[in-house]
Amino acid sequence: MDTSDADRTLAELGAKPSPSEEHGLSLVRDEDRLIFSPGISTAGFAEIRMARQRLDRKVIATTIDEKGLAFAREIITSLGLQHQVETKSEDLRGEWKYPANYFDFIYARLVLHYLPVQDLEVVLKNFAKSLKPGGRIFVVVRSVKNVNPNDPHVRFDPHTKLTTYPHYDTNGGLISTNVRYFHTPESIKTHLETAGLNVGDIQEYQEQLYRDFMRKDMSPHTDHVIELVATKP
Repeated sequence: MDTSDADRTLAELGAKPSPSEEHGLSLVRDEDRLIFSPGISTAGFAEIRMARQRLDRKVIATTIDEKGLAFAREIITSLGLQHQVETKSEDLRGEWKYPANYFDFIYARLVLHYLPVQDLEVVLKNFAKSLKPGGRIFVVVRSVKNVNPNDPHVRFDPHTKLTTYPHYDTNGGLISTNVRYFHTPESIKTHLETAGLNVGDIQEYQEQLYRDFMRKDMSPHTDHVIELVATKP
């Protein structure tokens, strides 16, 4: 990804960069013409930048978040990229409609941790099937290091591997609870290998969060993430 193009897009949108997004986009090769992006990125920034890199590149971006989809679609259309970036409402747990050996690259940033283990295994097998030989998948998931095991509101389901965890306000009051499959490097690596993919280096780091879709308002909170790349033999 050309740095000037990246800077131009973010400056045009008034957005701040995100480390894991930068890492993923740096892996997109010039020859990667068809890209699948499940869980469309915040405001469609990643998809916009992939499309701008090559006029003959097609990006298929999906999500079940209707509000996020509408917002990303509006931004993408305003930039005249709707013919390159196909956005649609699609649940990864539903019928898999993509053919074998189809995608050059899959950009799965901050999406797979929403799936219980049973669905995750099916989804990754579908991804592997639809990747071309030599195609790669970029994965970022949230880490178990985000969870305080001593918090009385934390609940772990050993069957699904899902953890229910709390969000507190600044005074320590419980606002809401969310559900994720928090991973270890070993767990996500094993799932990808079971799907038939070869896993490369694994990174772990803290990533700053934002309060808004446009990534202008930085949150005081950080998130511990696990990042890796896997290749189809």
